[in-house]
Amino acid sequence: MGLVSGIESKAREKSFDVVLKGIESPEELTTFITQRNLDGLILVGAKSDSPVVAKVKELDLPIVFLDSYLDESAPFQVGIDDAFGGRVATEHLLSLGHQRIALITGDLEPDSVNGRRFRGYRSALQEHRSFNQNLIFESDTSAQGGFEATESIITETNATAILSFSDVSALGVYKCLNEKGFKIPDDYSVVGFDGSYFSTFMTPTLATVKQDVGEKGEKAVDLLFLQIEDANRLKQQSRISLPVTFMVGSSTAPPRSTSR
Repeated sequence: MGLVSGIESKAREKSFDVVLKGIESPEELTTFITQRNLDGLILVGAKSDSPVVAKVKELDLPIVFLDSYLDESAPFQVGIDDAFGGRVATEHLLSLGHQRIALITGDLEPDSVNGRRFRGYRSALQEHRSFNQNLIFESDTSAQGGFEATESIITETNATAILSFSDVSALGVYKCLNEKGFKIPDDYSVVGFDGSYFSTFMTPTLATVKQDVGEKGEKAVDLLFLQIEDANRLKQQSRISLPVTFMVGSSTAPPRSTSR
């Protein structure tokens, strides 16, 4: 179940409708709320310095922040343990003997999903004295972004493993390595993040950090309805951090040599 499916199924149980909308400005947000006569909001991927977040906090409206790392003034938040996810993926590769682990990530803003995952990656490597800033590649979170980043990894580094903070980007990693004549995991070990349904259909099956995005959406709706059904809950706080698990696939193995 995907994030939107999780939100919609839980809202349907309460006989509520879900409206999806990308918001770019505080004015757009205000207009949207007024026109739709909304009972509550679930805001995904909010940034602490966003003017939209500042506007939301002024509203007397039930709201839940999803996949957002905000301060104490945003009391209702749902996410996963992103830092642990980044760490456990890196530790898996380290346990196999990899020291040069390239990272493909989206924007690395400190208080963001990618920023937290990066903390886990960095801390694991620092403990093994293997952290190398030159092995970090920021790209679009897409298959194309993963493909282009992998081209750079192949030509610019001597990495033996690639960690992608998105299974979608890992699709691009696979395509690039295959086209360039490299074998997974013989030449490069690859690890993804999200536990997407298609990861088990990849060849070889992708090792990945699994999160339950459907449950994440359901928990967000639960918190929203706590506020809708009891206005006093607006002054309380509830933050949920869901666990992640590492799924061992066939895309990782000990490095074949240390000379590359």
